[in-house]
Amino acid sequence: MTDIEKKTAYTGRANTVLVFDHGQDCTAVITSLGARVCEHEHKERIRFTGTVTFSEKTAKHVREMILPVADSILNSLDLPEKCFEISAVNIGAASVNDIGLNISGFSADVPMLLAILSAVLQIPISDGLVSTGHIASPDGHITMVKNIPAKLNAAVKADSIDTFIYPSTDPDSAL
Repeated sequence: MTDIEKKTAYTGRANTVLVFDHGQDCTAVITSLGARVCEHEHKERIRFTGTVTFSEKTAKHVREMILPVADSILNSLDLPEKCFEISAVNIGAASVNDIGLNISGFSADVPMLLAILSAVLQIPISDGLVSTGHIASPDGHITMVKNIPAKLNAAVKADSIDTFIYPSTDPDSAL
């Protein structure tokens, strides 16, 4: 067993930007995704917990695309595959109204992968970093997501954010 495997539970965290789409008047807010290594195996290797939920399509994508990319990275480091509990911090506006959010789409793929890797490696991701991007293949290709201007605006307005990571705007000329 490696030293990493012996350490106690650690929650990896990575900031993401949630967008509430109202056409051109969309609102974006920064929140945090958490990943924790589970000691007990469950039916699924990924369990979603907390008041923030993930749509079926998003949860399936995490299991079928993000987890294999994380596994590939961890295997290259001679670390075994793990099970994870994934959660997101409920934003204040939802929390004060006693509701949880439902995350859908693929723009939280990169921060989800970062949170998973942070949890296993027990290396914190800077609180000043926010990221977005769609993991579009099992090889880890990262592609563009929508609402980058709104996400960038939210990052600029947040005093705690000093780095915004996003994919190349159109590497394959498809847009």
